[in-house]
Amino acid sequence: MILAAQSPIDTVALLNGYDANADADGYVFDTGRAEDAIWWIQENCTHIKGPLGGQPFLLQPWQQALIATLFGWICATTQTLRYTEVLIYIPRKNGKTPLVAAIGLYILSQLRDPGFEGISAAASKNQATLLFTWMSGMIRASAVLARDFKIYAHERKIVPLDDLNAAHQVIPSDADLQHGGNLSLVLMDELHVQRTRELYDVLKTGQAARENPLFISLTTADTLRATLDEQMFWIPSNKPLDLEWFKSVP
Repeated sequence: MILAAQSPIDTVALLNGYDANADADGYVFDTGRAEDAIWWIQENCTHIKGPLGGQPFLLQPWQQALIATLFGWICATTQTLRYTEVLIYIPRKNGKTPLVAAIGLYILSQLRDPGFEGISAAASKNQATLLFTWMSGMIRASAVLARDFKIYAHERKIVPLDDLNAAHQVIPSDADLQHGGNLSLVLMDELHVQRTRELYDVLKTGQAARENPLFISLTTADTLRATLDEQMFWIPSNKPLDLEWFKSVP
């Protein structure tokens, strides 16, 4: 384990201007954790569709930077992750869904807490099922993962065989059904399609009791402006957000 006060990764260049070394007081960068996450994904996950179907999921430099930043930075005292919420916005057809599916499998396999509860959510169940399709497809394509997990296709649920009290599953879009959750991981796809912040609020509140939760939201760069104009609900306000202010925030 190699701990450092700063990350060697140039996130400013690789993550659209975000400086992970800024405002990092109280946190350290664990090179081993960062490298382990990258190695695990590339070793165990595969593409399941298109011309790359069946090939190893080799991460692009920006994807490696994202994963290393997400899992390498930890609290110096508690060893918990520095980042508990991530918004990924990139243009369509740039692999955001398979990337987040691989991240979800890594957490479910390697960072799972007792009684882990993970969900994939979206404005429609069909949209949320895309993440499940990638996660389950990656499991089926790997002898190691197929040995470790049970897929319940009808329920759209994945259960680790060494902890039958844990699961990752798809949920309906109706926020009223989600009260009372105790969520470790939330993967919310197509954030810009959500018309209110109700589902987001319920799912975020459902993570309050977890020591090391993670909430990952996905949207497309070509719809970001529309998201800002219509409903900026990942901050505590229903008012449209000033775009100039948004640009000033890493």
